[in-house]
Amino acid sequence: MQPPGNGEGADIARKQLTHEGKNIMAVQIINEKCTGCGLCVNACPLEAISMQDDKAKVAKDKCTECGLCVEECPNEAISLP
Repeated sequence: MQPPGNGEGADIARKQLTHEGKNIMAVQIINEKCTGCGLCVNACPLEAISMQDDKAKVAKDKCTECGLCVEECPNEAISLP
């Protein structure tokens, strides 16, 4: 079994969410609510979230909007577009 976000289906989904090679869809971080706990970083199977200046930052080219980070965030600081 492949991890979420890998395989042919994920490749097709990524292509559908891009414009001129740039991802136009990704989860959104609400900086005012983000406490920098890092739970979203650990929850992301694609390593699309990192911490910068004690806030979560999403790599839009990696995010597939699976929603695992949204579920994990105790502060409701992450939303799906």
